[in-house]
Amino acid sequence: LFSRKFLKSGTFDTIVASDYSENMLEQAYNFLNEKEFDAAIDAKKNPELLLVRADVGRLPFPSKTFDLVHAGAAIHCWPTPSLAIAEITRVLKPGGRLIGSTFLLAAAPLGQSLGNDNLVRPLFELEKEFSGGVLPALSGRNYRFWEEKELKDLCDLCGLENFQVERDNRFIMFCATKPFRQSSEKEDDLDTLYSSSSASLPEDSLTD
Repeated sequence: LFSRKFLKSGTFDTIVASDYSENMLEQAYNFLNEKEFDAAIDAKKNPELLLVRADVGRLPFPSKTFDLVHAGAAIHCWPTPSLAIAEITRVLKPGGRLIGSTFLLAAAPLGQSLGNDNLVRPLFELEKEFSGGVLPALSGRNYRFWEEKELKDLCDLCGLENFQVERDNRFIMFCATKPFRQSSEKEDDLDTLYSSSSASLPEDSLTD
């Protein structure tokens, strides 16, 4: 869905749709029919689209590749979110943004109504104690639910800043930016731990 929107927007020269699941990539390929491409070309947008199977914890892209990474309804599925956000930080260009969405713990709507999640933090902790903050899915996998503060702390930990959110009930969309100036020590650590070789992509690129 979002790959099609990005394709038709004409904002980016290159769009990379990435997923660990081959089935999801096949669905994306089927949805991106000729009509979608024709609409983009008719508007003189003509972006390049790549479908790439990848592990978010070890992305097959060079450092400083993307202007924007979109992770829609994804982080609650990732086995190691800290590693994934570190990898996303690595592949973002300075000034690039991560936009993600996920689901909050059950007491989050009450915290939002009260204007302060700290007032319901005991309920958060109670939920985590009894469920681990996860919900068994029909697929047999566990999905983790979050506090807004946990998402901010995770972005901070991985070197992203200017954390912003929009919340609606238990749904949260967040955005964070890779600073133009990042400590050389942190950048070197990310390059050493998470870098992988790959051919460079054109400028103005996006991964979804």
